[in-house]
Amino acid sequence: MSARHTEAEDETTAEQYKAEGETNYKFDERQYWFLRGSWEDDRFSGYAFESSITAGYGNRLWESGERSFWSVSTGMGYRYNRLDEPDDEGNEKEDSVIARFATQLDYALSDRALFRQKLSTEVGLEENNTISESETALQANVVGNLSMKLRSG
Repeated sequence: MSARHTEAEDETTAEQYKAEGETNYKFDERQYWFLRGSWEDDRFSGYAFESSITAGYGNRLWESGERSFWSVSTGMGYRYNRLDEPDDEGNEKEDSVIARFATQLDYALSDRALFRQKLSTEVGLEENNTISESETALQANVVGNLSMKLRSG
């Protein structure tokens, strides 16, 4: 779960809360089934909240050592969004069947440093509504289990 809150001269200019989780069931060394859920509340987005749940298939296409890999996944799911205010037609919600496509590259730079790139797209099948996300991160172990992470996304 992540939260972001920004204030400028006693005026809130950004406020966002986000939670997401994914579980995988590996049925062989490289292939897996996944179940993923996400929820986001962005005060300035026009939505009271946005949520989705997807399930599907993933494959680890490349692997080197324990910490370097490239995987891709695809699945189907459902998106449910609640609007802050009803739209012109009086609707207070948006919902749609979605297709999800994602990829993740983790590359161990050393025993203590890791580069990570994630890309994902959720495409609404009933309406033309697409959400894409990208995250680039550099993670380094500082001492023992303590690590730091520089992230852009």
